[in-house]
Amino acid sequence: MGKQQIQKKYKEKSSLYFFGGTFDPPHRGHYLIVERILQKDPNAAVLVMPAASAPLRADERLFSYRERFRLLRYLFKKEIAQGSVVLSWLERRLPQPNYTIHTLDALKKFCFQKPILAIGADQAEKIQYWQSSSTLIQNYEFLIFARNGVGVDTPLKLPTGMHYTLVDDFDENISATKVRASLFKLSYKERFSAAVNNFRGMAR
Repeated sequence: MGKQQIQKKYKEKSSLYFFGGTFDPPHRGHYLIVERILQKDPNAAVLVMPAASAPLRADERLFSYRERFRLLRYLFKKEIAQGSVVLSWLERRLPQPNYTIHTLDALKKFCFQKPILAIGADQAEKIQYWQSSSTLIQNYEFLIFARNGVGVDTPLKLPTGMHYTLVDDFDENISATKVRASLFKLSYKERFSAAVNNFRGMAR
């Protein structure tokens, strides 16, 4: 979905959440994060933004961008139809390597409201390594989801001045690394079907 479609979809929503990542592959944890956002704010729109590249990751790619986009479209089929989730290919069209700050700058050209960034607690603790992290911290609000005990069993270690809300009762024990490892064992043709089967029961 391009910028005109994004603008049309969310302009009547109370708030906009930005949920980015490689989504390689999409999994139950991603779905549950979006579900919790919409439970918290039923009139919100969640902008799901698969990354065209991952500058801070060096591991082997499991799925192509097009395949990840297709998997996300399947996972959020109902929410997309309802207008509560907007799946965008905007990052694919930006110069590479692309960083979150560049995507947010591009969104300013047609967004009527500033998005809230939804991220996991593990990523929140690494935000100082993100491109232009100080700009992100100073100018954006974050919705942080507890992950693997971080934010629940151990306190968050965040930069001073970061504005955030912690969802501390969210601690789904889902390892993207394990999901990826299981799919890498399959042939390339088998991976897509296996990824779909991993979340078939959630896509209502």
